[in-house]
Amino acid sequence: MSNQEDWFPARGGFNRVKVNEHLGRLSAMDLHVVLRVLDITGKMSVKMAAKRSLDLEVMEREDISVTTLDALMDHHAHNHDAALPRRTLRS
Repeated sequence: MSNQEDWFPARGGFNRVKVNEHLGRLSAMDLHVVLRVLDITGKMSVKMAAKRSLDLEVMEREDISVTTLDALMDHHAHNHDAALPRRTLRS
């Protein structure tokens, strides 16, 4: 993939059980990144359980799978200083 700006992860594949298990394994720092890539603002200082709940709710509403979330987090890790939009999903 030569141009990161042309990359858009696809929607679909949300599985509540898998997402819940995945979010349960993430550290506080990882949950902070999840909030950021899902464009959830103003909730950074809430408890981890509340962050997981918010993440789960948005992922279900937006139909985001664990694989897509991991791809978004990887993309964020490589581009967090860039002025690129944090999340743009294909329908």
